[in-house]
Amino acid sequence: MENKETKSVSFTDVEIAHQSSVPWEGDVQIQISTSDSAEFSVRLRIPE
Repeated sequence: MENKETKSVSFTDVEIAHQSSVPWEGDVQIQISTSDSAEFSVRLRIPE
């Protein structure tokens, strides 16, 4: 399963792509791309 989302953060477009095989397997891949240099925090919630 793959999802992509683009948001504006600090006047820069940020694309977050998420690909996973959950619930069949536990593999998750996250890719973050920006249109320009930017500094920002990323918070991830990992369910138990």
